[in-house]
Amino acid sequence: MSFISPMVKEHPFREGLRQGWDLGVEEGTKEGLRQSILEVLRSRFGKVPLDIKSRLWDVMEEEDLKGLVRKAISAENLEEFFRALESHC
Repeated sequence: MSFISPMVKEHPFREGLRQGWDLGVEEGTKEGLRQSILEVLRSRFGKVPLDIKSRLWDVMEEEDLKGLVRKAISAENLEEFFRALESHC
């Protein structure tokens, strides 16, 4: 069952609506990855420095963020994670 009304399906702006939806989903995914990274870092190392938090929002590619999730899990310390973060910015 579709939640899009028949009028919207035929509307000339339908492609724009789809693109907007896709962009929102993509941005939401990246936001979720950033939040996951911060949660892992907090649980492993305690308070996360502001420079790490702010640099994390400079990472724009989903694949880079996925790699940083893995690094947050495996890093020996925050410095090691920060070096990996720097390489993605």
